[in-house]
Amino acid sequence: MDNQHSLLALARDLAGSIRTYATDPRNRWKTVAIAAGFSALLVYAILRSTVLDASDLRNGYLHPTRAVLYCGKDIYRDFPNNSFPAFFYCVVAPFAQFTDGVAAVLWYVLSVGLFFGINGLVIRMLKTTSPPGVTGSSTEAAADRAPHRACRGVPVVSTSTGPRPDDRCVEATGGRSSTASRPGPRMSYFIAPLLCSVILADNLYLGQSNIMTLFFVCASLYSYLHGKDVRAGVWLSLGICFKVTPALFLLFYLMKLRLKVLAGVAAGLVVFLVIVPALFFGPVKSLHYVCGWSEMILMPYVKGERVKSVNVTWKHTNQSLDAFLHRTFTDYAERKYGGLHRTLALVRLSEPAVNRLSKLVKVGLVALLVLVLVRLRGCGMASLPWEGSIFLMTMLYLSPISWSSHYMAVLVPYAVMVHTIINLPKKDPGRRILFWALAVGMGFSVFNLTPTLQSYSFLFVGNAVVFAGLLAYALVFVPRRAGRQS
Repeated sequence: MDNQHSLLALARDLAGSIRTYATDPRNRWKTVAIAAGFSALLVYAILRSTVLDASDLRNGYLHPTRAVLYCGKDIYRDFPNNSFPAFFYCVVAPFAQFTDGVAAVLWYVLSVGLFFGINGLVIRMLKTTSPPGVTGSSTEAAADRAPHRACRGVPVVSTSTGPRPDDRCVEATGGRSSTASRPGPRMSYFIAPLLCSVILADNLYLGQSNIMTLFFVCASLYSYLHGKDVRAGVWLSLGICFKVTPALFLLFYLMKLRLKVLAGVAAGLVVFLVIVPALFFGPVKSLHYVCGWSEMILMPYVKGERVKSVNVTWKHTNQSLDAFLHRTFTDYAERKYGGLHRTLALVRLSEPAVNRLSKLVKVGLVALLVLVLVRLRGCGMASLPWEGSIFLMTMLYLSPISWSSHYMAVLVPYAVMVHTIINLPKKDPGRRILFWALAVGMGFSVFNLTPTLQSYSFLFVGNAVVFAGLLAYALVFVPRRAGRQS
């Protein structure tokens, strides 16, 4: 990969932007507040993993890994609530060598680093794919918009978080350049992470792995954007080896006729599903685990059947399409939660009938994805953020399990929508669609606080509204604007 577009260069650029922002005296209190928030979450994560015994990292990852590696336990027979392939436990194995408290700290630091990495990848993709003249996408326009004529035509240094004017511009204006007035990330880059702050906190203090999966998918899209197809496929295979749902992006690359990406995925799956586990567990047990994962998780998911992991329930914590339909159209919620569920019970279906309805809706969603890809086929890379966002949100609906922490995937569509809302004129109809979809969606999601409120699927419904706005803009306005630029 070109050095300018490598993930290592992006990491260095992002670290420099964060350091510039954090060390600027004008950002002192914001930096203190952010650092205090992450520090408090770290302490809470350690407590949950050691004292409270309420950590997914400890109970779901570390203990099973130790039992499999050192006690001869079977991943799927002895841990029937497991839904991860053997490769996942190979990743956890280095952390399992430490005490629960130390492992919690290391896992937390890795998760926070990957979270910032996701934001850097998304910001860079938005800069690369936005049409010229849009704020934050054209380095020349950034200098031309500067109010002081000394900045006109002055070169602009490109960073991962936006254009930064040359030092000559800052000196000529006494440090008051419009683009230099806020060193490092602009405030707009904080909005999407803030909207996802509750979901992020949920992932961090529970020690969840969703941030890793999202990073792998974003790295795949970033590599594809810069023409590195095989590398994009390898990154995607990593995501698939963590959770099945990123396999949905195989449809994305297949429709794009990116055969090298698919070849990279195939090679990656062989390495991460078979070869790497064989180094940890031996060849025979590694193949046994591949068959066990396929029988328990993969094949039921592909066939549209209920996966065999006992982790799949319709409890309030599950905000998937399946759980929403079962809580709404069967007597499950009425029996378990009561309250308004009795009043809202307008239609009652049997569980097999709801399963058939769920399959029908999922087929419709996949057909909708095909429609989106066909509709945006002539838009080039300008449509990539929208296509990626729609696929990420569809992943949440196709999965039989979408806990609140799984909604970390909405960080990308939120960032794409916020970026577009900020850079479009206030009266633009597309901007209004995105703004109200995001506002109404967040309004619903706010009520995802207690088990009773969660049983009404507010998080699912709110993000379904966001998904509808995302679809409407992608299908109607993205082709228009791409055609206008061509």
